[in-house]
Amino acid sequence: MKRFLSLCVAGSYSILIGACVGAITWLFLTLIFSGINLIWYDFIFKINNNYLVLFVCILGGIMVGLCQKYFGKYPKTMSIVLKEFKETKRVEYKSLHKSIISALIILWFGASLGPEAALSGIVGGLVTLSGDLLKYGFKRKEIENDLNEILIESSIESTIGIIFAAPLYGFYSLISNKDKIKKAKTIVYVLTISSGFYVFDLLSKLDNRASFITRFSKANIGKRELLFFIPLLIVGLLLTLYYKKMGSVLNKILKPLDDYKVIKAVLGGGLLAILGIKIPYIFFSGEHELKDIILNWKSLGLAWLLIICFFKLLATELCISTGWIGGHLFPIMFSGITMGFAISIIFGVDPVFSACVVATTFLSAIMENYIVAIFLLVLFFPINLAIFIIISAILGVELIKKYNSTQNNLLN
Repeated sequence: MKRFLSLCVAGSYSILIGACVGAITWLFLTLIFSGINLIWYDFIFKINNNYLVLFVCILGGIMVGLCQKYFGKYPKTMSIVLKEFKETKRVEYKSLHKSIISALIILWFGASLGPEAALSGIVGGLVTLSGDLLKYGFKRKEIENDLNEILIESSIESTIGIIFAAPLYGFYSLISNKDKIKKAKTIVYVLTISSGFYVFDLLSKLDNRASFITRFSKANIGKRELLFFIPLLIVGLLLTLYYKKMGSVLNKILKPLDDYKVIKAVLGGGLLAILGIKIPYIFFSGEHELKDIILNWKSLGLAWLLIICFFKLLATELCISTGWIGGHLFPIMFSGITMGFAISIIFGVDPVFSACVVATTFLSAIMENYIVAIFLLVLFFPINLAIFIIISAILGVELIKKYNSTQNNLLN
């Protein structure tokens, strides 16, 4: 009976925490999109003045640089947050205000980045704080310590899942855990993530926000598509090597500016403005711009698709390297899909199939985690491509690991 009551209490808290996480995620995304609409769509794009774009991006660079100088390196990247959680079962929450302010400035001023990095730290930190309070309360009520630990751990894990579902979809923390998953932990996780999904979806419907998910039409798979599967896989891997090499080169070039945070961030803002003025789709993460690419890829033509793909990745890495910290998963997916359309024009392969294989391989190879890539991309592509998503994701991870291992052996 005591165990049953403990589970009921844990379940109630799980639903409450999940609802709070869903609401916080919705509120943060609302602040981001409202700021972007106000600054860019209601003001800058209507005036259509290149000097104004340059001024705003440089102003953003000054503010980002000041945040870097006085706050530190915020927001934390998603990989840092996940590593911190994996090692400590906690996400630090004393610097939440620094993460929130830094993230809003970076995303409001047009960075080619997504919000998932900031959200993972913000919501994870808030749930850790809630978990600390609940842990203290449970001990006072003499509820079993092992159940208490399950509640706190599962709450943070489900938070990561909710973050990935809006804007990403993921079960990274739960699935990647090698330990045996207890029944109680699974129940708590399901309750938390379900209530979070429900509240986020409900609030999104209230403000009529468009979904970040863009569904592709059914792919026509024939002999030509099967013949080009491996070449498309290779294209995704080559994009991975290009992106990683570009990041390495930029970090080396910009290293002398490490002690000059404001100058470095202003340089990033200026270069972002120049790229954004000359090339469409450079600004923002690409999650909403993807719909436009899907509609207009034929009219854009081969040259523009290639330019958009390569320079979108350049803009993303420029932002990260100059202190405009954020998530790179959506820009990566956007660029992979754009490259897939370009390959379709060259070789006459089905465009949806081509975009799917290139984007899946690219995303999974960058993350070196095929589970998250699969769960994310099945939301975008038709069901008849599911098997190709799974194979591309697994091969992308295994081949990039093999390549990295070979390179390390050669260096040693």
